Amino acid sequence: MGYSRRCFVRLSLGSSLVDYRKNLYLDSCDREMKMLRPANNCSFVRAPVLWLTLVVTMLLVPDWVRGQRCLAQVRLDSMLAVDPDVRALYEEGREQVVTYLSQSRLPAREIAVIPVVFHIVYAEDDQNISREQVLSQIAVLNSDFRGLAANVGVVSAHFKSLIADAGIEFCLADTDPDGAPTEGIVRRQTDVPQIGLKYSFDNRRRIYHTELGGDDIWDPAHYLNVYVCEMGNNVFGEASFPNLGPADEDGVVMDYRSFGTIGSARAPTDKGKTLVHEIGHYLGLKHIWGNSQGCDSDDGIADTPDQEKPTSGCPSESRVSCGSFDLFYDYMDYSDDACLAVFTPQQVEYMRAVLTMLRPDLANGSSVCADTKKGIDFVDFIQLQGNPSYGQVYLEAQDSPIFKATVDILDVPGHHLMPAWQVFFPGKYPLPVETLAPGMYFVRLTAGNKQRIFKLIVTR
Repeated sequence: MGYSRRCFVRLSLGSSLVDYRKNLYLDSCDREMKMLRPANNCSFVRAPVLWLTLVVTMLLVPDWVRGQRCLAQVRLDSMLAVDPDVRALYEEGREQVVTYLSQSRLPAREIAVIPVVFHIVYAEDDQNISREQVLSQIAVLNSDFRGLAANVGVVSAHFKSLIADAGIEFCLADTDPDGAPTEGIVRRQTDVPQIGLKYSFDNRRRIYHTELGGDDIWDPAHYLNVYVCEMGNNVFGEASFPNLGPADEDGVVMDYRSFGTIGSARAPTDKGKTLVHEIGHYLGLKHIWGNSQGCDSDDGIADTPDQEKPTSGCPSESRVSCGSFDLFYDYMDYSDDACLAVFTPQQVEYMRAVLTMLRPDLANGSSVCADTKKGIDFVDFIQLQGNPSYGQVYLEAQDSPIFKATVDILDVPGHHLMPAWQVFFPGKYPLPVETLAPGMYFVRLTAGNKQRIFKLIVTR
């Protein structure tokens, strides 16, 4: 069955199943089909496999997909349902990861540094986010993938032992695929609204292709490509699972309102956790509740408790489903950003195995963070805000290179009052002054071989 002469209608394989009335997109007619019916002056004609996709997807995807904030799992499940070759490739990849993890002794693990290129594709000025907003997101990625989330204190005592360090860090790429210097941020203006959800007549995602109004991907074997754009329909992000899909569409797509911690970021997705979640998918993790609601579905990770359904909001009390407490602090749940602070040890091992087996050239390549090689006195960028303390005190460095620092708090005689911890800048981090009695203290910061000491006054 051929295509119509006047226009082409593309059925997304689960990628835009936010609302079934809106999962068909018209490109040649340059507007969105609002119902599953022919539009004016357009013929709804498509190859039989797409009709099969529609039927299968409608049967497989439950009602709660409407309003879905992440489309990665929905797209994956739809692709696996209609294409045996895709399913075979996916299962082959998972088997490689499982086999690797079954080794009695895994190789020693070094810090994996992943170069990132951010493609800012904007139709309106407010979508053209600032470099500072990009850096605020990088800081969250580095903190959260090292088990050092700024909001880690929200995690209940029952689950604190599950907070794991993935040993993964991120940097802005300093070299493009042609070997030229870069800041790791590419900007492209488009005339396509909600381009993060749009497809061309020949089944390509427009965001990934310059000729379709997006921006061409950088070599996905060596760069993590993150697209920041308008998505809409209450979709916050989507990621490609490893070992699936075309290489020129292997990345992460983010809505500009759910990205970073400043600028266009809007509550409840204004703390940078959506990209942490999507990179979890990019590195092979499923949603914590599995493929569907109910206690018969599972994410395949042994140390995440079974969970009946996704969490909404930020629960103030423990929740129980499937016979155990729900881990609604896990990044692979749908809790508000304020609640998300946990990758478990086995989620970490799975992501590291995916890096080794399915994305082997991504980390620790030739494109690294340029700023780490310049010998900058990083601690000079840090300021202590809110001092003297009548409430919260912050360490802050917003307009700075990407770097990490160690923080410890001492009393006047020089005794350590709590274990030292690491933070990643640029960013803004609260100090736990609520545990300190009124008086004078010292905050010591160490970055590289440089130190800086602030005097801290705590009052009540």
